[in-house]
Amino acid sequence: TPNLLSSWQVSLWSRDVLGARNKSFLTTERKLTMSINMLGRLPLSEIRGPRDDFEEKLAGEEGELWLEQFKLFLRKEPCWVRKDNNVQPTTAPTAPFAYPDTVLRLRDFWAECWRVVGGQDLAETNLILPTTYQTDFDWPIIKPPGLTAQQVYDLTEEAQLFSCWKYWDTLDVLEVKEEYLRSIARASVVLIRPSNEPDIRMSYYQAIEKRLLFISLDQRILLELFGAWLNRDHRPEAQVLQIPEHLDVSGWTRTSSLDSDGNVANAYWSAVYGNFRVDWSNRGSAYPGAGIRQAVS
Repeated sequence: TPNLLSSWQVSLWSRDVLGARNKSFLTTERKLTMSINMLGRLPLSEIRGPRDDFEEKLAGEEGELWLEQFKLFLRKEPCWVRKDNNVQPTTAPTAPFAYPDTVLRLRDFWAECWRVVGGQDLAETNLILPTTYQTDFDWPIIKPPGLTAQQVYDLTEEAQLFSCWKYWDTLDVLEVKEEYLRSIARASVVLIRPSNEPDIRMSYYQAIEKRLLFISLDQRILLELFGAWLNRDHRPEAQVLQIPEHLDVSGWTRTSSLDSDGNVANAYWSAVYGNFRVDWSNRGSAYPGAGIRQAVS
């Protein structure tokens, strides 16, 4: 009996060992199968698309920039905040924010300016500020829909707040040719940084390469008209709000408006001629005193 019992025990032991080995093999096989279709706890089917897209960006013209920002991301540091040339991305998400009193007061003055100078009461829909506030963009430019650059120029001349000169016989030959810039050009309200001179000094080509949003010629003309009117009718408030009577007195603003030859429409105040002038430069011109006025809408 002891020998039979021993054989029986041996048989049970052999069964358990073989079963354990089979279970271990099946588990290993299952883990191997899972590792083929998974990356950690994430399915490869969900990872493959973003990974391939990222690899394409690394191989593209901006590969170095993508790698630099990716390293910041891995360190859990802020990324895609570009500091070159004082450029802050206008497309970065910003939380809803109560507008500063300065912006609200200037908006109300714009409504009054259009009533006094433009002869029209703007509808409330034409005075709606962008739904999110981006820090430092505190100067509104408000334009009723449908006005052309030539109509805005004519209105400025009729106001007789200052004399004007333009290179083209009619400004209707100008247009915003970059499709992504048309949302700014057509907006009833845009916001720009408070600056007597262009806030970003770069050529038209450089601004387009960086996909920056900036104002058109009609918006720049209106900005000059508003400053002159505010200093005439509300000079103490203009001084408090730091709105000068004339802008671009040492440089000039490059706008998003181009003529049929691709020349850029510029605008500035000339102390030499004593007037507001609209002329042109080529798209690659890098004169250090000139630049764009970045905008959000």
